[in-house]
Amino acid sequence: MPCSYNYLTQIIYNLAGNAIKFTTEGMVGVSVKVLAETEDTIRVRFAITDTGIGIDADRQEAIFDIFTQASSDTTRKYGGTGLGLAIVKRLLKLFHSSVQLDSQPGKGSAFCFDIDFELSRGIVVTNNYSIAKPSMKGLKLLIAEDNNINILLLEKLLAKWDIQTAVVFNGQEALNKLLTDSFDGVLMDIHMPVMDGYEATLAIRALTDKIKSQIPIIAITASVSGDVYSRIREVGMQDFLSKPFQVDQLYEKLQQLYKPVA
Repeated sequence: MPCSYNYLTQIIYNLAGNAIKFTTEGMVGVSVKVLAETEDTIRVRFAITDTGIGIDADRQEAIFDIFTQASSDTTRKYGGTGLGLAIVKRLLKLFHSSVQLDSQPGKGSAFCFDIDFELSRGIVVTNNYSIAKPSMKGLKLLIAEDNNINILLLEKLLAKWDIQTAVVFNGQEALNKLLTDSFDGVLMDIHMPVMDGYEATLAIRALTDKIKSQIPIIAITASVSGDVYSRIREVGMQDFLSKPFQVDQLYEKLQQLYKPVA
């Protein structure tokens, strides 16, 4: 299947990201288990488990629909739009698979799915992959993101390129931080609690300080549909970065903000 690696990465990324978002105490686990193997194929089970808030039984089917979360309280407290699980459901159909959910409110959730892969008996050629790239020392970015996986990944990547970062967890915090500090650009998640990325961008563009109001803002989004892209441009964001992040794409976009110190 073309791009199957990217699809599988997106599935695990979305499920693990949700688990971390909704788990404040305890653990989140990702496991892989071989269920069966023939001469030509192998069946693998992937499981993402957590000890988070759990999901009511009468909501467990609905959460896989677009723009649906377990409750309105969940949306207000944790942010997001409910796209993640709908994307998982659609991507798993490409593998002729589906996700199984076992969850209890207050105890946690387990998401499992099985995929059949073709076995290769030939020589496997691997590409040497490295995130080592020229330094962008001196660049200072504000990360506005409420997902801990995204924050960790961005901070690790940007540190490799000698980029200084500060992190806030919603749009209101991003606005407040810009008022008291200076940055070369903002990586702004679209869907956050308290104030989303769209609202924060509009507020930033309305600042009386012309330098701060014109700061480059790159949207972080799991959806790049026509409507989302139009909205990004409409509120004054310069560009967008798709989840999960592609290293080369991220580096290329940040290079446009980088002004080497003479």
